[in-house]
Amino acid sequence: AHSESEKLLKLINMGIDGFILKPVSMEIVLYRLSKACREIAYKKELKKYMQVLEQRDSKCTVTPQVQEEEEIKKGISASDFVKLYPHEIASVNEALEITEDKFKAFLLSQEKNIDYQNLSTIIGLLKEYVKHLDNFLEFQYLVNQLDELIENLETLYININFEFWIPSFVLLFKNLEHLRRGVFESQGLENIHAYDKNFTRIFEHIQKDRDEALELLQGLLS
Repeated sequence: AHSESEKLLKLINMGIDGFILKPVSMEIVLYRLSKACREIAYKKELKKYMQVLEQRDSKCTVTPQVQEEEEIKKGISASDFVKLYPHEIASVNEALEITEDKFKAFLLSQEKNIDYQNLSTIIGLLKEYVKHLDNFLEFQYLVNQLDELIENLETLYININFEFWIPSFVLLFKNLEHLRRGVFESQGLENIHAYDKNFTRIFEHIQKDRDEALELLQGLLS
């Protein structure tokens, strides 16, 4: 019933799934409901994988955490960041959201483990993030980490399923989603680098998974 930008921004910050404009189109209603249902299913899968991840490694953070307050004050806020790129924010936000939807669809459709084909899909999605974030100097740290991760994963030619790897990638994409929402959508993050520590821990965790996969393969070959 309301279209004022102030009210819409408040609703976005509350985490609504979308808007439906009058006159109501049944096609749009069904699309919004379908998308909301997929989000619910994804959250259920996410919760399950987070429990697995907690059991595997109690040191791995399940929910995104920001850096300590004194470190946050050193970074640029999302609102100031957006002012530097007024023409790119909307299109990049949409592109990143599409990439998120691709991962969620992948997560809900695949067989709950990682083989070479699934790994190739994940690598392709990570490359999409690099493509979109590489336009911003402020995200070069994250882009470099993603590039390094992609390079390491591309050298892993294994046709064995690894169920234990899924939670790490779920956590990575979940943090990327929080970053997009906080910077490009709601523009509410006090520091656009608030998730840097999280990403570093996740990349280290995935690298550990990769090393374990190689050790397992070597053991099978020997």
